[in-house]
Amino acid sequence: MNIYKSKYLQLLKLDIYYINKFKKYSYSFYSLYFVFVGLILSTNYLLGLAVDSAVSLNLKSTLLFSLLFLFSMAMLNIINFLSEYISDIYKKLVEFDIIERIIKNNTATPREPGEVISRISSDVENAVGAIVISVWIIFVIVRIVATFLFASSISLELAILILPFVVVYGLLTYFIGPRLMRARSEEREYYAHWFKRLKESIEAGLSLCRVNILGVPKIYVTTTAEYFGKFKRFTFYNRGLMFLANMPVVIGPNLIFVLAVINAINGMGTVGEAVALRGVLSNLFEPVAHLAATVGSYYVLVTSYERIAPLLESRAEKIETAPYAEFKNAVFKYDGRTVLYVEELAVRPGDFIWVRGP
Repeated sequence: MNIYKSKYLQLLKLDIYYINKFKKYSYSFYSLYFVFVGLILSTNYLLGLAVDSAVSLNLKSTLLFSLLFLFSMAMLNIINFLSEYISDIYKKLVEFDIIERIIKNNTATPREPGEVISRISSDVENAVGAIVISVWIIFVIVRIVATFLFASSISLELAILILPFVVVYGLLTYFIGPRLMRARSEEREYYAHWFKRLKESIEAGLSLCRVNILGVPKIYVTTTAEYFGKFKRFTFYNRGLMFLANMPVVIGPNLIFVLAVINAINGMGTVGEAVALRGVLSNLFEPVAHLAATVGSYYVLVTSYERIAPLLESRAEKIETAPYAEFKNAVFKYDGRTVLYVEELAVRPGDFIWVRGP
């Protein structure tokens, strides 16, 4: 536990560094995330007001709150789009920065090129995920707490009733996620084998024609049958687990809604509050899924980060260098023949000069 805590603090420090380095995108994303959460709550609140106005036959208020609700819904989708777009840009900048650090340190401390390329292709993206979740997970927890508190302000008793459904959903997401990843990986292996046979069948077309073997090669037919069988099992497994995981999402908020309507009929609350409560509680499951999936994949992401961490550190001693190198009237010769004459050239740290030609 202490190891994970120490690793989390290390990643948190690195994430804060990148947040400040790419503040144009990171600050925008987290600001939009706060706005997004606020819009989710206000949208459901406006819907509740519109319903109560309609029940009380107040046409003017119904029209006003309905228009505000529609505007809030439109803004919610726009903010969601912008936040996800900016998040992707931010993560890509962090990825580029990490790769640049690897290149720089590899120059100072050369390593096996194949190893470096392998780490970049297989681990950098996951390492970026490990870095950026350290702050983001705090915002997810804040969103869960804010959503629950808002639901509690409508009806504390009914809000508490949703907690078992949320816990079950979180546990299902936590345990199902890694299993689906493994199943998807196995399905991809069968697909790669099938695609290899497909490629071979197409490339062998001319040769098969010459020996008068027409039609689809038997080896392709056999491989297709194997892959199709695996695909059917994976799809059934995938859809079945997702259906199971979504059961609390379907049952919980709707059950609470029915109870809230019953309370409204008995004079404890309004129909609008019941509608708003259902909407707010439905939005409680998404951040819980994010939290459970993040915790479930944390070990994988951290493992990838640990694999690239040595590439981010240079073991070479620091060498004091001059501000720049000057070439004046420099002559480059090859086999006794002058091939290049440089009248004046200043090369500064970080410059890369490539001389090529006959």
